[in-house]
Amino acid sequence: MIRNCRIRNFRILTEKEIQFDPNLTVISGPNGSGKTSILEAIYFAGCGRSFRTRNVQQLIMFSKLWFRVEIDTDNGHLDARYRLPEKQKEIFLNEEREKIAAISTQFPFFILNQKSLDVVRAGRRNTYLFFNKVLSRLFPAYIQALSGYRTALNNKRLLLKKMVRNDIIQAWNRVLEEHRMKLTKQRKWLTSVLNKLLPEGVEIEYLPSQPDKSLDSFLLVEQEKQIVLAGSHLDRYRFLRQGKDVREFSSSGQQKKVFFDVITTVGHLFHQQRGIKPVLLLDDFDSEFDKTNMVRNLDLVMGQFQVVLTTTDHQRFSRFQHQLVQLKSEERRNN
Repeated sequence: MIRNCRIRNFRILTEKEIQFDPNLTVISGPNGSGKTSILEAIYFAGCGRSFRTRNVQQLIMFSKLWFRVEIDTDNGHLDARYRLPEKQKEIFLNEEREKIAAISTQFPFFILNQKSLDVVRAGRRNTYLFFNKVLSRLFPAYIQALSGYRTALNNKRLLLKKMVRNDIIQAWNRVLEEHRMKLTKQRKWLTSVLNKLLPEGVEIEYLPSQPDKSLDSFLLVEQEKQIVLAGSHLDRYRFLRQGKDVREFSSSGQQKKVFFDVITTVGHLFHQQRGIKPVLLLDDFDSEFDKTNMVRNLDLVMGQFQVVLTTTDHQRFSRFQHQLVQLKSEERRNN
């Protein structure tokens, strides 16, 4: 659980200190006042990356050479730093430098914003990458299997272009099959567990690539086309609502509701596995939901998550006891 944070030189925020409620903190202000930047800073400290950009330098305030985000939590003091010109990213836990992968497994910060909705709205690969991240945060062994698979896959791709002997590629197929078995097992497990926890009518369908065929059976065609045609990297998932594909048959509000159900169910699973209360970061949560559905969805997670949300009108959440953080349009000048 987050108690307080201090953000410096991050996006438009020169310096901002915030106290958090154990259950609900509402960050309110006009567009451009830095609401989303606060969520982004929190997420960066707990996950080692932004949910808006891959370019960390974009997070540094204009004309500055560094940013720093410090967060006091029940699990310790997080301190995330990035500086130029070294382009050095560091995250410390209780003053000890930690690997980002280790940090992300200890701090269950989950984001729901417009971009994250691509998991249910955009191409299948977005969904695939989402579940890879979930499994990587739950199980360090999954990261190892995924890394081993990717290394073997890259080697196989290079060999196909070089048109080497079959037995050399088949040797890499054995390595791929070994990692494939581990990845498939954990993906099936995750899907099964989440489906038991999800609300009635919402389901995740896991679609492994060519599960009943060996990788060697594709070798001749792969050599002809010089591309890999089967394997765990081609696995896909579908979100279903009342048995229908959410991407094709649901409205934008229904899609957001399904992803809200999925992300909160993942949070519950994380709590079961780690015993840590998850933090739910909701950016513009009241968009695409009418007031009734917005209130109903928040009621579902109050007390089970620490919720930090942004809005342009905090009065919409007046029925909930909360800590209010009010930002102004001139926030960028006066922080």
